[in-house]
Amino acid sequence: MSKWKKWSSIIQQKNERLIVTEKMDGTNVSIEIHGDNMICRSRSEIITGEGDLDHHGFLAWCYKNRKNILKLGDGIHYGEFCGPGIVKNRHGFPDPVLFLFKSPKMRDEDFNIIIETSGLIAYVPIVYKGTRDGYDPEALRKSYLPVSGDAYLEGFVEYCIDSNHYAKRRFVDKKGRAIK
Repeated sequence: MSKWKKWSSIIQQKNERLIVTEKMDGTNVSIEIHGDNMICRSRSEIITGEGDLDHHGFLAWCYKNRKNILKLGDGIHYGEFCGPGIVKNRHGFPDPVLFLFKSPKMRDEDFNIIIETSGLIAYVPIVYKGTRDGYDPEALRKSYLPVSGDAYLEGFVEYCIDSNHYAKRRFVDKKGRAIK
């Protein structure tokens, strides 16, 4: 017989503080930096470049842009790698861009900082900052112009500050087409 464990409390999210960002359509990656050393990863493994393992050109891109990437500083920097040849590039970016969504230099209350590294790296665009009570995702979806400037919006990522968790809200149909 297994040991009984109390069910945890369910968080009431009525006035919880939120930071909502655009969900970028790319591939999930991270870069771990220690001094002048960097390790590139996909969601599940280290990208070595051996065989097929370059993860949509991410490893080559990192080494080509190493000087700017190292400016991020020590720690693990998580993001979405977007651009030509990466997934379907629905945003239509002409060049690869790494959109950071979590980095040691970022503070939960201040995601709006733009990293000035030749336009290669940016923070995911913030679309809403406030409480859950003031958040209307449908109205925001209809009024928000995605970072790429076109009509494609995959969805939003909702970071709940008080409970420290993320949720994804998608605005695409089963075939990946943007919902109007």
